[in-house]
Parts: sequence; structure tokens; C-alpha cells
Amino acid sequence: MPISTSILDYNLPKELIALYPPKKRGLSRLFVLQREPFLIEHKRYYQLDEYINPNDVVVLNNTKVIKARIFGKIANTDKKVEVLLLNPLPKYNLRSQEWEVLVSPRKRLRENNEIIFDGGYKAIIGQKLSSRTLVARFNAPALEVAHKIGRVPIPPYLRREDEPIDYERYNTVFAKVEGSVAAPTASLNLTKALLKRIQKKANIAYVTLYIGWGTFAPIDTETLEEFKIHSEFAVLPKETVSVINTVKSQKGRVFAVGTTVVRVLEGVYKKFSCLKPYKGEVDVFIYPGFEFKVVDSLLTNFHAPRTSVLALVMAFAGIEKIKKAYQVAISKKYRFLSYGDSMLIL
Repeated sequence: MPISTSILDYNLPKELIALYPPKKRGLSRLFVLQREPFLIEHKRYYQLDEYINPNDVVVLNNTKVIKARIFGKIANTDKKVEVLLLNPLPKYNLRSQEWEVLVSPRKRLRENNEIIFDGGYKAIIGQKLSSRTLVARFNAPALEVAHKIGRVPIPPYLRREDEPIDYERYNTVFAKVEGSVAAPTASLNLTKALLKRIQKKANIAYVTLYIGWGTFAPIDTETLEEFKIHSEFAVLPKETVSVINTVKSQKGRVFAVGTTVVRVLEGVYKKFSCLKPYKGEVDVFIYPGFEFKVVDSLLTNFHAPRTSVLALVMAFAGIEKIKKAYQVAISKKYRFLSYGDSMLIL
């Protein structure tokens, strides 16, 4: 029987949306949900390592958010536009001058329009790639333009412009591989000190998922089965595969830090019926009924209604358990969304 998207509905009070990160990393709250038997604990993020055993592996997404928002104006006019970098063309050639972009306001642009930016940078608008996206060819590598004059693409629900603090805090302390337009938010409160404590106790491994703008897209279909999820580029290194397979053989647990890590690990397993090194697109939609093969525990944030990430969390912990947990979190005034508090599901 089809699953109604209404299972992802709940009332999120606006005042619980975290508009800024905590003053210091690691001071956020940690909602601990044990699935069997059902149990809830209230901790702090810096206590995360208390739940990790020596034969476990903690898997992190080492992607780095770029300054993907670039502002300019259409040549020979005073019409201002915002260009959001999405994907280099060909995909993941990060030195490319040609990118898939979103432009706002879209109605102001025509093919072959030139956009003028500060610093002598320019871009020619090319063909449509979808109902919303276009090709833009810059007169320099687009990442160079982003580094020089770009701004941080903080989520639209923060209802503010980016500030200097966002370039540091909307990236993790271990961010390495540039290319994302959204952060792996479950990792934002990981500190170097906490990582060192975890590393002394257990294994740490990395994947890369270039997180796209689709991560914020609401599910707009009546049933989950009808929804077509976005595709993202992922890298699962052989070293990570080896560590996970060893941990699994020794009855250890795989801790996925963030839904993006889950998408990589479970997406690759679903594609090949095993875990193997991989570099390519991941488009697995994980919703209730999904059978997890790799991930044993999940650290994640509190997510917005009607989103694919909330569907993933419900698939992992159970619909009713997550509904109950979110009710408790709201009553306890937990902070929600990207800069908010975290939930550890055991």
C-alpha cells in the first residue's frame, strides 16, 4: 500500500529554528533515542563518544561548502541577478568554467545574456538544463570566482543574509573536498577535541558526498513512492570500505554521522548488493520500508516537515518512534534544522 507523504507532517514552531550556530562548537544538545527498547535520554553533543565502542567505526562526510552565491547584473542594464553554482560541467571537474546554475530572478535572463560581476568576472548564459537551471560559462574557473566574490549559501529557512561567521561554522572542522552547496549538518558541532577522543577509542572513516540544493526540496507528491529524489555525486574510498567490512566482521557498529553518509553507504550497497569502492551518482530514496544493510547507528539533526531527510530518519528509527521523539524535542525546546541540536539514534 502506498505511503502517504502526510506521515512527514508536523508543526515546527518558528522560534525553534536555530538561526545561528551555538557560540562554540560542541555545546549543542544531544537527543539520544534508543530504538529497542524505546528509551530517550537528554545529553550534550560533546558526550557523543560515550556511546561509541572500541570496535565501532564513525563515518563522516568530508565535503566542503563553497561560496556558491554570486551577485552581478545583466550587461548594459541595471538589472541585478543572483547566480547559484550547482554543478560543474562536465560534472565534478571543479576547475571548469562552465557550470549548471540557478539564476534569480529567472525571468530577467535570456540565452546569450552576459552577466557582469565585481573583479572583472563575467558569465555568458547558455541553454536551459531543466525547468529551473541553466548553463553559465564564466571567463575564469567558477570556483575562483566563488572564492573571490561569492557568498555562503546558507539555507533559505534561516531568513537572513550570510555573515562572516557562516563561512567557518557552515563547514565542519574536517571539511576537505570542495563542491557542496549545503553542509553535512550533523557534523557541524564536531570539534577537533571530540574527534581526537573518538579516534583514540574507535575507528574514523570518510566518504564524500557533494551535497546539492535538492537537499532542501520538499516532497511535493501525495505518496512517497511517487517522489523522484535528486542525484548527488559520491566517492566511497576503498580504505573506508575495508574499515567498515572489518568492523562488521568483528560485530562492531557503523555510526553514520549524517543522512548524507547513509545515502552513500546504503546507496552503494543497494547498487551492488555489497559495499565496494565507488565514484559516481547516488540517487537512492530512503523512506519507511527500506532495509538497511550497512548503517547501525545514526547521528542526525532535527529536520523540516515533508523532506526526504525526515523520511530517511523515519525509515531508520520507525515512523511512530520519530513522531514521539519530535514531540518530546519540541516540548523540551530543542533547536531545529541546520544550526540546531542533534539526535543520536541507537
